[in-house]
Amino acid sequence: MAGRMITKELMICFLLCFAGAIVSVCPSSAEAGGDKDNAEFSNRVNLFDISRDGKTVTIKGKTFQAGDGLTFLRRGDNLFVVSVEPDAAFLEGIEVRPSKKFTFPRSKNYKVVGRKLVIRRAESKGMMHVRNRHAERLADSGQMYPYRDRYFLTKHYERPTWQALYVSRAENNDEYPEIRKRVAMSLIIRLLQEGVPAKGFDRGLKRLNKLIDRAWRGFNQGLLGKQIMQTLDYDFEILEDGKVLVVGGRAFRAGPGISFIYCTIHGVHIIGNGPGAFEYPVQLVGNNKPRKRLKSTMFFIVKRNRILARKPSRKWKWLVKLRQVQFRDGHYRLTLAYQNPEFQAMLQAASNNNIYSERIRERASTHLLAILKRTFEPWSREALDGAIRELDERIHLRYQDLVHFMEDVKTSDG
Repeated sequence: MAGRMITKELMICFLLCFAGAIVSVCPSSAEAGGDKDNAEFSNRVNLFDISRDGKTVTIKGKTFQAGDGLTFLRRGDNLFVVSVEPDAAFLEGIEVRPSKKFTFPRSKNYKVVGRKLVIRRAESKGMMHVRNRHAERLADSGQMYPYRDRYFLTKHYERPTWQALYVSRAENNDEYPEIRKRVAMSLIIRLLQEGVPAKGFDRGLKRLNKLIDRAWRGFNQGLLGKQIMQTLDYDFEILEDGKVLVVGGRAFRAGPGISFIYCTIHGVHIIGNGPGAFEYPVQLVGNNKPRKRLKSTMFFIVKRNRILARKPSRKWKWLVKLRQVQFRDGHYRLTLAYQNPEFQAMLQAASNNNIYSERIRERASTHLLAILKRTFEPWSREALDGAIRELDERIHLRYQDLVHFMEDVKTSDG
């Protein structure tokens, strides 16, 4: 209780000082204009009168009352409405002009009922309306602190994983290099901002504890700071050495030959090993709602939350065995090892200095680069067949162009 009273007193001092600062940087017209404007300044000051207790103000003959927690304040010729309530503290300036009829402006902090100003508590949902004994015990012991309608962690929160993060970022800790200490510090800051609502506190605290444990596991495993942040922001995690993926509380288990790895672009990739090796991106990063369903592909089938490998097609095994395809940035592309005769002929023309001129080599290189930039997604056998067929057609067209170009060069040089 004493801590809350100190907080309230400090808040009053801050608001009063802030009001004084506003006046100090905005001098009155009397100070700026000298004696010529003294009369006008006097009239402006007398536009409103505040009672000694600050609970009423009379403006142009009309008297307004400050409700519970509110006070009227004068600084120079400026009128302020002040609240020092812990769940709704604010200081708001009110403009009073001699030439205009006065009405209090619309405010998100208070409302005018008749001629009485009342704090808007319905919007802030202050903690005064929500009591939770568990939350109050944590606040009284210094493990959490209340602010408005939420409770926030302090460094004294008694959870082993939370304390382990604090120990990891200590300057005298020789176990971790400086770069890992900075990661620990960024995680602590992220979790300090994760307030627990006063309403439904126990459920919110359970979720926060899961985030703390997840952050520590990621840090202890040596994950990048960005990867750990993504697991916190988008609610997913890889467990059991890559064999379990948890998304939004739902767990998927990888079958034989399948595993999960982190990716800073998508969130997670599903990896398949063996003759039909593959890599499949699961887009979790950027999704506001956790993706709790995974779709089957030609590489694996999703059955009762298990990811089971499928027998690869002959075409895919041929492509993988000779390393004719590569996975990069979430897409598959051809490599220079692609076993298409016309593609290999263009590669020969681009790389053989002894046979082909520089003009022909540049033309062939341009065609090869255009083919290698093409991406495809072989998530079904039909998609794979269609992608390879389209690439072969493009290769054929570019090869024909190269042949005609070589004939023109031969004619012009002949």
